[in-house]
Amino acid sequence: MNSDNFFVISTQRENEGIIFKDYHFGLKRRNMDGSKMWVCTKKSCKASIKTQESSIIKMKYINPDGTHDYEHPPKMSFNVYECIQSIKQRIDKEPTAPVSMLYDEQVKKFRRDYGNAGAIPVFDRVKSSLYEYRSSKQPTIPKTLSSIVVPYSLTRTLTDENFLFCSNVQSIFGFSSLTSLQLLGSNQHWNSDGTFRTAPRLFYQSYRIHIWDDFSMKPVVYAALPNKNFDTYDSLLVELIIYAQNNQITLAPQSILIDFEMAAYKAFLKNFPMANIKGCQFHFGQNIWRQIKKKGLIPYSKGDEARRQIANILSLPLLPPQKIQIAFCDIIEELSGVNARFLKLTDYILRTYIDNAIFPSSFWNVFDLIGIRPRTNNHVEGYHGQLNCHCSTHPNLWAWIRFIQELEESTMVRVDQEQAQQRTTRRRKAKTVINENLLIQAKQEYLDGILDLTGYQKRLRILSYRYIQVFDANEKDDLDYEPKDN
Repeated sequence: MNSDNFFVISTQRENEGIIFKDYHFGLKRRNMDGSKMWVCTKKSCKASIKTQESSIIKMKYINPDGTHDYEHPPKMSFNVYECIQSIKQRIDKEPTAPVSMLYDEQVKKFRRDYGNAGAIPVFDRVKSSLYEYRSSKQPTIPKTLSSIVVPYSLTRTLTDENFLFCSNVQSIFGFSSLTSLQLLGSNQHWNSDGTFRTAPRLFYQSYRIHIWDDFSMKPVVYAALPNKNFDTYDSLLVELIIYAQNNQITLAPQSILIDFEMAAYKAFLKNFPMANIKGCQFHFGQNIWRQIKKKGLIPYSKGDEARRQIANILSLPLLPPQKIQIAFCDIIEELSGVNARFLKLTDYILRTYIDNAIFPSSFWNVFDLIGIRPRTNNHVEGYHGQLNCHCSTHPNLWAWIRFIQELEESTMVRVDQEQAQQRTTRRRKAKTVINENLLIQAKQEYLDGILDLTGYQKRLRILSYRYIQVFDANEKDDLDYEPKDN
């Protein structure tokens, strides 16, 4: 018989099917003569079609207009089917993207192509099948650390380089491509930091190492860590060094800027004893501000003199090391004059940062880095912000790995652009550059004797007041997402 067009499709369960006149048929059997028998997918409908290659040779219970004797509405046109399939294809390519977003984008494209999207099923009608499809394409999500086996596709970058270098060593999973490893070996300045908010489920934190080159800060090592213990940091760094050695790459950083994490400090010091390891100035300020909040001192911190002395505290990392003691004695005297309650804060600072301190001034003082390299992990915090925007709080491990695969590829694009064009892909804010230059100038004028210590501190407070504004405006920081049971 002379047939109308039919379209071969895959059904929801990935079986073979066809669409004829907007009605859907599933394959019932293949005949010995090469023909195929198809039956309507609507239960209780007896409509059937027999095809031979690309032709319909027989139809039963189907009217000339395509309707079925068992009256029921058609399912969807081939164009609508293709739209739904395009959403599934997007899910394959972007498994971490919200399904609702992919649906919206493809439906809008359908409307641009055909002028009307009225035939597309609303999201509520198809979301179950779309979520089921996404789940079917993902490996089983592990429920314990010991059960984790990373699928091969997630051990590679999106350009098929090796990515996973540390797997289940003390429940540590570390990732870095060979290209990233070469960047790590060829750059003298590193920054590292962890974030709790987007740590994969089952893990304590997501940790990264960045390099700082002539153009910008870039992440090159990613890790999911089960805790913040020395042994964990040490194992990660040992595995990283072995990975580099196996690829004939020497890791010899000149400086490493880290968070105020003593276990991390000791691990970096053990594995890179020649590096100048420093604490991030911004995190120093965050720690001080947390204590101001914790000790109930916010109401007493609003006055000009209190703000001035708090700014002086935040400026301590920028003072010449030999001037820290005398400067802090003046701060104690001035703050206690504002309100005796501030002695709780200054006592804490003495114990933690000044006298026989947990964190010695040689760790957190960055006077020697002014004009040499960034003194804060603010660039790294920007990457954490990017991660927080695109990755849900505590994603499953596979979603987290897919995100860092995307981030690794984006980083490599930036490297290509910066090297080819000899310009940064992350332009610094004009105000940041101005403040940095003012700080460099203030340091030089102090060294030249143009500024005394009081005058130098006055210049430093310009930067510290900005930090206070940031801390005061943010009710929560990443530490609020730290697991409480570790």
